[in-house]
Amino acid sequence: DLFSEDVTLIQAHSDFVSTVSHEFRTPLTSIKGFADTMLQYGTQIEPEQQQRFIAIIKDQADRLIRLVENLLTVSKLGSGKQSLSFRPIELKKLLEKIVQSIQAKQKTTHKFVYELHPAIPPVWADPDRLEQVLMNLIDNAVKYSPADTTITLKSYVPSDASGKADTGHIVIEIRDAGIG
Repeated sequence: DLFSEDVTLIQAHSDFVSTVSHEFRTPLTSIKGFADTMLQYGTQIEPEQQQRFIAIIKDQADRLIRLVENLLTVSKLGSGKQSLSFRPIELKKLLEKIVQSIQAKQKTTHKFVYELHPAIPPVWADPDRLEQVLMNLIDNAVKYSPADTTITLKSYVPSDASGKADTGHIVIEIRDAGIG
């Protein structure tokens, strides 16, 4: 019935707005807190501590930018205005590129292990969207795992219910030592 569909849609919209608001509030609170501290006590804070505070502010601003980019992508996909451009992608090369980018940006001490099925052909996907999704997952693995732990990037061909390989799909797993 139309009424129950409207109520469900309104509830989904409300839940979405609530989630997005929470996701924005977290980095904004951190940015504001560290900026306020720097403004109020800046001359009394040791230079190393100031650099740490500035690095946190920058990291949280970068997080906000990613959140906005993701929100815009979701909006475009939902409206049908986002066009996807599919082409074959070498998964191992893409994962290595993402890991190198994260290592350079975050100076991470995590160890990355690749367990990529050797016979997987190129993945048919939109390279920008696949990179965005994998970047977010690997970035979160780094952020929420203790330093010096291992992050494993794994891919394999799943089996269907009869145990036969489902060659139309692959599974990509990112395993970390975080709390999630």
